[in-house]
Amino acid sequence: MKLIACTVVFTLLGGVPAVADDAIEWIERSHEAVFDSAQVVTCQTPDGQVDGVFEVSGTGLGVQAGQGEEQRVYGANGVFSTTDSAQAIGVPTDGNESPGSGYSSIEVASERFDGRRTKAFNLFRDEVLRATVVFDFATGALLSMSTFNGDGSEYCAVETTTFRQPIGLFEQSVPVEADSELERIDADPVVAPSTVAGFVRLDTYRWRESGSASFYSDGLFSFTLVSAPTTFALSDSDASDVEFDGGSYRRLFEPGRSTYVWESEMGGMSLVGDLPLDLQEAVLAELAPAERPGLLMRLWRRLFR
Repeated sequence: MKLIACTVVFTLLGGVPAVADDAIEWIERSHEAVFDSAQVVTCQTPDGQVDGVFEVSGTGLGVQAGQGEEQRVYGANGVFSTTDSAQAIGVPTDGNESPGSGYSSIEVASERFDGRRTKAFNLFRDEVLRATVVFDFATGALLSMSTFNGDGSEYCAVETTTFRQPIGLFEQSVPVEADSELERIDADPVVAPSTVAGFVRLDTYRWRESGSASFYSDGLFSFTLVSAPTTFALSDSDASDVEFDGGSYRRLFEPGRSTYVWESEMGGMSLVGDLPLDLQEAVLAELAPAERPGLLMRLWRRLFR
């Protein structure tokens, strides 16, 4: 079965103060900004550099980023990804998890962008630098972001190349949600633990008829874990096979996003997220390992081919 599109980004919560005093409040504020921009996303991966150009629009109620036929939609009440195939996973959240609870921030000096005043912060988790973010002071829009691996090397960089703020009256537009009929279910703690490598499970939803999709976040980075009695596949020619702890995984890096698929004793598994490289491995190490599924699972799987 071909894996359907899924994107995860910042955990977004409603309600921000008029004056944002720290980085997390500025991240929240950025999703209320109204603007149009072009951004270049570049990531350094074990499989080589991946990059892409996105047309980004702040709608006042969320952010939409488009690249070709794909539209990544980041809404204030959840995170969604839509594609031309109309197949998508959406993971709305209730906003009951405080973003950035495991992070500390330090304001740092920043240069003007195209004559515009900016605000910049370094974000730390467990005293390790994980991100540098730069915001437009007037609108709160995110202008640039660099994320870092545990060894201090840069993983991904987002750079704004053009930026426009509408002048005069404008109409707020609501981002199109992938699926408003998602059914929330109780997570199987064996398949989707409540916490994974410092990430908290926020919600779990039914995926198709017999699978589940669980959304995790540590307040800055996030991922979606999908489990089902089927086999996930990555057919993209840029995907590669890798081994962790003796298990075989298939992996694909895209600008700002990585995808892993593997087989486990409990069925097919997929992880899609924006995690730096060392956090990807840390999360995989605490999930169901890659191994040949048992006889009962193989029989069950045949019913869903």
